[in-house]
Amino acid sequence: ATMAGTLRFKTEALVYQRLSHEDRLTGLRNRRAFEQSLETLEREAGSWENVALVFMDLNGLKYINDHFGHSEGDLLIINGAKCIQEAFVNIGLCFRIGGDEFAVVAAGKTKNIIDAALSVFRSQAEAYNGEEHRVPLKVACGVACKNPGDTIQPEQVFHNADAAMYRDKAGSRR
Repeated sequence: ATMAGTLRFKTEALVYQRLSHEDRLTGLRNRRAFEQSLETLEREAGSWENVALVFMDLNGLKYINDHFGHSEGDLLIINGAKCIQEAFVNIGLCFRIGGDEFAVVAAGKTKNIIDAALSVFRSQAEAYNGEEHRVPLKVACGVACKNPGDTIQPEQVFHNADAAMYRDKAGSRR
């Protein structure tokens, strides 16, 4: 094989790997990348000393897709992803893990830092909603942390973040 050929192969492999871990619509990392990052954290259990997991879910996406069409729904997903990325870019890794579901994995960050990023996120969503859009960006959020010294398992952190998000979602329906 020529050097150029080898280089091209390596470049294509890198591009392919990036694409296989990237959500095409938002440019965030995808579910596969999310699962890998959790596996990595579990393998290096020491780095689970101080991990925060944030789950977010866009409210009302099905309604928007049904009533305004999928392009309007996609626009909401893209803008939601932008707000998440801007708020959490220096805090952790951002993922789109499902149609309207997002996650942030932050190692070595305290709950205060996560809460600060969440309030940045909420004010960005409010700013977005202050503009003229047919559909507002409403997001349910759940946070769970594993602090140093906790004996909690990664699955439990996952479950706690999920449960917190659903509580937030239920609260916003009132």
